Amino acid sequence: MDETSKTLARRVLSISGWTVTDEPTWPGPEKSFAAHRSHWGSAWRAPVVCPGPAGPGLPGFLDDVWRHFAAQLDDGSFREVLVVLDDKEPGAELPGHRDPRIVVRTVDQLLRSSIDFRPHLEDLARNFEEFSDGLSRYYVKPRARNFVKRRDQTSHEQTGEDIEEMLARWIEAPVGTHPSPLLDPGRPVAVLGAYGIGKSSLATSMAAQLARAALTEQDRRIPVLIRLGEISGEQTLEGLLGKHFTARYATTGYSFGAFEELNRRGQLVVILDGFDEMKQMLSWREFIYNLKQLNRLQAGEARMIILGRPTVFESDSEHERALHGQYRRGTSVFREEGLPDYQEVEIAPLEPEQITKFLADYLEYRGGPIARDDRRMRELSEQILSPQLSDIVRRPVQLRMLADILPNYHGSIDDLHLGRIYDEFIDDLIDRVILREEEKHSRIAFGKAERREFLKEFAFWLWNARSGSVVTTDMIPDDLIEPFAGNREIDSVRRDLVAGAPLDRRYGERVRFPHRSFQEFLVAESLWERLQSGELSLTDADRMINPEVADFMVFQRGRTQEGLAQRLLPLLDSPVSRRTWNAVLLNDHVVEDVYRRMTTKGRAQLVTDAELLMLALWTLSNPSSEPLLKLEHLLQGRGPSLLYRFFCSLAIGADDRRNDVLIELLGRLAAETAPLERITAQRVQTGAVVALGDSWVARPNGRETVVGKVSGKARIKIHRQGRQEIAGGENLAVTWLTHRAVLILQKIRIVRGGGIVDVRNLRPLLVEELSRGPFVSEWIWNGALDTSIMPRDEFDLPTGAALRAGIAEFESVTELVPHQATFALS
Repeated sequence: MDETSKTLARRVLSISGWTVTDEPTWPGPEKSFAAHRSHWGSAWRAPVVCPGPAGPGLPGFLDDVWRHFAAQLDDGSFREVLVVLDDKEPGAELPGHRDPRIVVRTVDQLLRSSIDFRPHLEDLARNFEEFSDGLSRYYVKPRARNFVKRRDQTSHEQTGEDIEEMLARWIEAPVGTHPSPLLDPGRPVAVLGAYGIGKSSLATSMAAQLARAALTEQDRRIPVLIRLGEISGEQTLEGLLGKHFTARYATTGYSFGAFEELNRRGQLVVILDGFDEMKQMLSWREFIYNLKQLNRLQAGEARMIILGRPTVFESDSEHERALHGQYRRGTSVFREEGLPDYQEVEIAPLEPEQITKFLADYLEYRGGPIARDDRRMRELSEQILSPQLSDIVRRPVQLRMLADILPNYHGSIDDLHLGRIYDEFIDDLIDRVILREEEKHSRIAFGKAERREFLKEFAFWLWNARSGSVVTTDMIPDDLIEPFAGNREIDSVRRDLVAGAPLDRRYGERVRFPHRSFQEFLVAESLWERLQSGELSLTDADRMINPEVADFMVFQRGRTQEGLAQRLLPLLDSPVSRRTWNAVLLNDHVVEDVYRRMTTKGRAQLVTDAELLMLALWTLSNPSSEPLLKLEHLLQGRGPSLLYRFFCSLAIGADDRRNDVLIELLGRLAAETAPLERITAQRVQTGAVVALGDSWVARPNGRETVVGKVSGKARIKIHRQGRQEIAGGENLAVTWLTHRAVLILQKIRIVRGGGIVDVRNLRPLLVEELSRGPFVSEWIWNGALDTSIMPRDEFDLPTGAALRAGIAEFESVTELVPHQATFALS
């Protein structure tokens, strides 16, 4: 008996729910072990024999095994004999025996038979064909943007690789081999794409194909499709899979150990759809925890695919850490355990021939006269592919929306921007649902306007609920329903509103939006309303605005919202994301107003720090259009602080030919003082103010120290015993140097005839100060400023004269105060 096979078989049987014992007294030359379990309510006991790999001598060996145990099989001592093989040749049939009680299984087959995946597989296959809103009738296979090939051998035109074909080859290839130069079987795959580009459709199609194969071919990998949008907190892998295979699917025989071993041995394909939806509900720490739990599945011969939007990551650093397990400290790159190096596949937008096929198939699926009208179909295709719509229709979800609304749309194609399309489509969905309910003779208590309002409120509540993106009807809170209820009973109103809403109720009472972008569009509408009413501050709204919501807010923005931007901008007092700046604040009318107020000669008006930063943002985003913030603007005007002026001079890109602006602003910052203060004799006598030198004094401020320069005739006189008093006047006149100025003075190093200012030395100060006011939150990363908006690490001081002139009065302070000391504002 093969001892390696025996050890493996014992382990697999234990994982699969058998109790394993040694019984060396059995008859026959082969030493075997016993396994028993409860089967259909009775004890089931079997000897297990492990001959090693399958070979030509196996039929004879099976006869020997039968002779060894025939008597015990006949008298009922054993129900069967398990012959467990290490493996077999791919595609080869295992020999059977004339006595069906001699059961031959490979280790993998034994594991697979321990869990009844059939209901799960049948659901995956059926979902694509029957329950995915006709997806199988109009699905177009997506192509990769970052893997391309020539259309044919003679053409220079390129097209994206078929992603399903790429993944199929990757799934079947053994680890350590390359079926093509495309995907490495030893690494997991991340399929990335913008909203509505077809990620979930790809996951559904791939899972269905794999499920059909596994149902008909015993040795094919078993697909496991898990929607990550339902994860709302820290979730262990054991808990997630247990919920999936016991609560959602009553999977007979499921155990985490058996699943884990099947996965490690290459029997599964795990498809995790919607990591961005998981991130939406979690903090960054919770997201990384969950990702590390999921990544435990990447072991041995496993195949793991994760799908989601790359826009979920706030920065390149987050992207690199989450999908490639890399993080930086200074210039060094480190690997993080539990975060493998995914190979990325990016879904490309639809090409014209894919758009045409999708349109024809979808309209045929929908039926109606248009599908049979060749002339109308040609007109519709021309409209879809027109320059006004060509970008919009490259995402399947938007192409489908247009195919639904265009046949009955009578306006100008020029008026159909993305916001208008979503607005029209959601109204159309509500109309269809109301019509359906009327056909059922249901009582319709609400019209379209009320149902649209409920849908918007539900979208906003769901966006902020930490219960996940899928809820049951009874989880919708009463206070969301009450404005619609009047004198009616809350539960019946709740049921009526949900029944008349275009929500997906595929799994019993569980409701969700058919596509997440519909929810995001309605959330954008709701955010504008709440900002207008003052219910939300811009800082509160910022936490709810993802890149897609920001895009919809731009499309929904009108003159009313521009007035709101002018009201909110001066009130902004903390960092918010770049997308919030762009969506809510940054528009040409507001920019032009701020620019005019800042630059009108002789009548320059007050401009806030936030308004100055907005001009810098506009300049960075629109470098070839007016109005543009110029360096000379930073030396004039009223309002913005010196620190914001200096930062903006760096952000918009000062160069060596214009160092004079940087030097002047830096000189002003380094010479920045607090108002003159009169210090009494008592404060000097008690040591509240102490002398640092003839002209310099200091006073404690908690753990910090404030430094100032004495002006006038009065000075502090220090006696031998350490006692001090004011001499030459009744009080001491002190101009305190600000905390910021002292730090800058400590960072600047000027040599005779010139010098260099290293901006890296100033970044900690910039981070500390700018993070307290209106700023761009993405520009502060891990306690430092993002280098993308700090184009140079240093700039030259050709003579140092301009800077010296600005700080001459204070430059000796760096010698009086230790370099490592910290100082506070006076």
